[in-house]
Amino acid sequence: MGKINFKSFLNFIAFVAIVFIGVALIVKGILGADNQVGVALELVAQIIAYTMLAIYGFFYARSKRSIVFLIVWIVSVVLIVVSYVI
Repeated sequence: MGKINFKSFLNFIAFVAIVFIGVALIVKGILGADNQVGVALELVAQIIAYTMLAIYGFFYARSKRSIVFLIVWIVSVVLIVVSYVI
C-alpha cells in the first residue's frame, strides 16, 4: 500500500460519507423514516459531507487569491454551522 496523502485521505472520507448516506437510506427504508438509527446515520453523513465541501471550498477560495472569495467562504461556513446549532 502506498503513502496516504491529504487528498487521498479527503477522498476516502468522502467515500465514507456516501456509504453512511446509503446505509441510512437502507435503514430508514426497512425500519421506517422515524427510526433513530437511520436519522443518526444520516446526520453523521451530512456532517461529514458538509465538512468535505468546506475543505474543498477553502482550497478553491484560496486558489483564487482574492480576499472576497475567502470572506464569502467564511460567511458560508459560519451560516452552515449556525444552522446546525440552532
